[in-house]
Amino acid sequence: MSFADRFAGDVEEPEPPPEPVFHERPEWLGPPDGELGVPVPLARILARSESGVVALSHAVAYSNGVTFELLARVDGLSHVESSRIFHEQHLPQLDPDELPDAFLRVGVELPGGARVSNLGGRPFGSAEDAPARPVLFQQGGGGGMSGPSSVTMKPGYWLWPLPGEGTLRLVVEWPVAGIALAESELDGTAIAAAAANVLRLWDEDEHGGATAGGWVRSSAQYAVASSAESSDTVEVPVAELRALEAKLRRLRRGGGE
Repeated sequence: MSFADRFAGDVEEPEPPPEPVFHERPEWLGPPDGELGVPVPLARILARSESGVVALSHAVAYSNGVTFELLARVDGLSHVESSRIFHEQHLPQLDPDELPDAFLRVGVELPGGARVSNLGGRPFGSAEDAPARPVLFQQGGGGGMSGPSSVTMKPGYWLWPLPGEGTLRLVVEWPVAGIALAESELDGTAIAAAAANVLRLWDEDEHGGATAGGWVRSSAQYAVASSAESSDTVEVPVAELRALEAKLRRLRRGGGE
C-alpha cells in the first residue's frame, strides 16, 4: 500500500476552476493586441538649453492611435535632484499649479485644434465608456539611466485617437533642464498614412476577439474587409467597425445588447 492509498481519505476532490472571464481592454489604453505598428521617422530636437535637451526619435502608428518615442537628458544636477527625476515622472496625482520642476510636460495639439497633455494621467472606464476628449499618457519607451549629476530618459507617450491628416503640434516643457515652453510641428498626414499599413499578427477570433471569417486592414478613416469565400471587398468606417467588434465580443460573453 502506498502512502497516497493509505491517506486517500484526507485528500478532497478539488473544485473545478472557474470559467475564464474575458476582459476587453478599452482601445484608448494602448495599441491593439496582436497589431504591429508602423514606425514613422520624425527625428528632431524639440528643445535645448545649456543643461538639457528634449528630442523626438520617432512615432509608431497604429489603427487606433500613435506612440511618440522621446529622449530627454539633463546635466548639472545635484545628487538629490538626480535620484528624484524618475520618481517624479510617475506621481499618482498632479496639481497643474504646483508641478515638480523635474516632471517632463508633454502636450499635443491635434490638426482639428483639440489639445491634450500628460497632466491628465491615465484614464479609466469600461470599453463602452470612451473618453469625450483625446488621451495622452506615458506608456512604453526605452527606460533610461542616471549618474551623480545627469539623467537620460527615453519615455514613450500614447496618443488616442489616431490624429487625422494635417499639422500636429508637439509641445514640451522641462524646468529642471531650463527648457521653457517649446513646440514643434509634425506631419499628421504621414502618421495617418502609416496607420493604413499596420499588420495583424494573428486572427483575433483565436485570442478573444471576433472576426467574420475574413481579414481586415485598418486605415485612419476606413477599413477594407475581404471575405475568405469571395473576392468582393467593402469599405467600412473604422468607428463603425470598432463598435461592431465590441458588440460581437459582448454577445460572445453573454452580455446581450
